[in-house]
Amino acid sequence: MDPTGAAQRLAEEYPSIAALPREMLEELASSPETMEQSQTQAQLLEALVDQLPAIQTLNAEHEALVEQVEAAAARNNALRPELEALRRDTQDAFTKAKQYEHQWPEVERALLEARKRFTPEAMQVRLHMAVQQLHDETEKLVNDFIDGLPPATSPTSTPMDDTHFVRHYCDLRTRYHLRAMQYEQYTRQRVQWKA
Repeated sequence: MDPTGAAQRLAEEYPSIAALPREMLEELASSPETMEQSQTQAQLLEALVDQLPAIQTLNAEHEALVEQVEAAAARNNALRPELEALRRDTQDAFTKAKQYEHQWPEVERALLEARKRFTPEAMQVRLHMAVQQLHDETEKLVNDFIDGLPPATSPTSTPMDDTHFVRHYCDLRTRYHLRAMQYEQYTRQRVQWKA
């Protein structure tokens, strides 16, 4: 084996080792280690390892990753004011949501109280009372007409004539019978209230 050819191949494969003086290489190969030599060997080993293709690939990937991380950090720093504003807005919205959550039981109670007027039972009672009220109004209208008294709803104190009485009586009785029919159908469960 030609020592010059081996040295040339070594220099081609590992240029950083080839840059070292020959004496240093011989000394490293033959002498026992001293502190200074140990450091030199470490440098030599590092130079040797750095020339390996796999290590060079890893170093290039590492540098690319470092650049990506630095670019991401720069983008994050650029977005910081916007993100902090978004965080404040989110915190404000969360605080409002918590306030509404604490207010909800009272609002729900008020809603339930307001809906009581519109429950099927309450509607039935109101319909029954309306039927009774219309019946009482027609009876009072008839009694006032027979007694010759003016109607209670009239602004004048003159008794009503026949035409006015018949028209007013028919109107009241029509409304009475419509409501009475609705109430009757409800009691027979033919009508269902939508709650």
